[in-house]
Amino acid sequence: MVNHLQASDLLSMQAFFKAFIELCKQSYDQTYSPDDAIESVLDASKNSKPFTNLMICLKREAYLGFSYPHEAITSLLVDECPGEVSEFSRKQIVESNWEFLGITPATS
Repeated sequence: MVNHLQASDLLSMQAFFKAFIELCKQSYDQTYSPDDAIESVLDASKNSKPFTNLMICLKREAYLGFSYPHEAITSLLVDECPGEVSEFSRKQIVESNWEFLGITPATS
C-alpha cells in the first residue's frame, strides 16, 4: 500500500483485508447485484469504523475498476501497491488497518 510499510505491516494489512473479505462473504453472494452487494457490506460494516472507512476508500477509487468490494480487496492482496489508488486513499486504508488492530499511530 505505502512504500514504507515493513513486512509485519503487510501481514497485518493482509489480515485486515482477509477479515473484510470474510465480511463480504457473510453479507452477499453471487445472486446480489453489485449495488446490492455494496449496500449489504455498508450495512454490515456500520459498527466497524475501519471497514466503513475501507468502503469509503473503495468507493472513492471506483472499486479499483471492479464491480464488487471483495474483488477490489482481493486485487489489493495480490498487489499491495496498485498504481490506480490515490495517495490519500492509500493513507486512509493504512490508518483503517491500524484502527482495526487497535493501534494509535504516533503523531509527529
